[in-house]
Amino acid sequence: RTTHTPATARNTGRAMTEFESVLAEVQAMHNRKSADYGRTYDPYANVRASEAFGIPGWVGSLVRQNDKMRRLQKFADVGNLANESVEDSLIDNIVYGVIALVLYREEQRATEKGQVPKDNQPKHSHRGKGR
Repeated sequence: RTTHTPATARNTGRAMTEFESVLAEVQAMHNRKSADYGRTYDPYANVRASEAFGIPGWVGSLVRQNDKMRRLQKFADVGNLANESVEDSLIDNIVYGVIALVLYREEQRATEKGQVPKDNQPKHSHRGKGR
């Protein structure tokens, strides 16, 4: 993990807030990891691979996000992790959440345009519903 020192916010001349700095760090990690997992034609190809098993890409991203949550729960229980830092797990969790949102919106747009085959459409509408 690289530490990210606050920089100047894009074109404003003001210092970035800690929140903005974390968002920049999240994007930087996503970009680094995409080089290993994504494809030039599809940066979400590794997450979309769940579609080969009949699971929408956005749900596949939630599964990966849940893996990160389990890792964080273990840290909360025992106080250490063997293979990944807490910060990396938190950042990965954010990235998977954003990917899930991007893929969910993509699926919704395709469904609205009638581009998703009927058997690949979600069985329940998730739009506008709570938990």
